Amino acid sequence: MKPIIYKIKLFVAVVAMSYLFVTTSFADEMTKLNPYDEIEITEDDINLMSALVFLESRGESIEGQRAVVEVVLNRCLSSDFPDTINEVIYQRKQFSTAKMLSKTTPNEENIEAVRYVLENGNTSLTTTEYVYFSTGKSNGHGFTKLGNHWFSK
Repeated sequence: MKPIIYKIKLFVAVVAMSYLFVTTSFADEMTKLNPYDEIEITEDDINLMSALVFLESRGESIEGQRAVVEVVLNRCLSSDFPDTINEVIYQRKQFSTAKMLSKTTPNEENIEAVRYVLENGNTSLTTTEYVYFSTGKSNGHGFTKLGNHWFSK
């Protein structure tokens, strides 16, 4: 009788360990789904991106506003652009509205667009390869359109 009880206890232990391994691995993978978690972001960065969203995508859907945020963050992740939000936004000849940001007050929808992307990752563009947007197909390749903006790689 003891060998059967030992085997049952061993089986239960293996099942419990397997469950913990699977759920822990799954939880670890879930935390990796947001590619922007590795970017150091301050409240000033959030305010700056919100102002940029106001100027660059005012009148666009919330999805279009989020996509603009994603482009900024994608640039931070790209080796072709600076590493910080401030440097990306103020990089020479990138965002024509940059000179107006200090005088801009974003609305709640703009702020929510930024916070949503920071919390949920790239949901509008689905890949971190999109680093450009414009009102026409002028930069890059792999175009996708959201509202009045073209996003490209």
